Amino acid sequence: MHNVSLRGGYLPQLQKAAVITPVLKKPSADPEELKNQSPVSNLTFISKIIQCMVTEPVTRHLKDANLMPCLQPADKCHHSTETALMKVLSDTLDGADLSKVSLIDLLDFSAAFETVNHDMLLQ
Repeated sequence: MHNVSLRGGYLPQLQKAAVITPVLKKPSADPEELKNQSPVSNLTFISKIIQCMVTEPVTRHLKDANLMPCLQPADKCHHSTETALMKVLSDTLDGADLSKVSLIDLLDFSAAFETVNHDMLLQ
């Protein structure tokens, strides 16, 4: 099935379903408050296999074609949020050493899932 799916460029509708489980964001949070829950999607076994089969060649193509920024931390081996933060800190300190002003625009994604329709999620 995965070869047919890859050759045809589509995923059967049945494999697009996911079991979504609400998980408490913080152990100390009230589990009765929906805003304290984050949705975790569990894909079907076949769709997860297909995802793994597609991820590696697509990532390789992006690297080979020089289409992925070298500092893009997502989906890269040995890169994480921590390495991204270290880069920001390093750039800020380098700027300070050169008497330059650094401006940082930060986004807070802690409430990103509060826009999810919780009634639908729980169903």
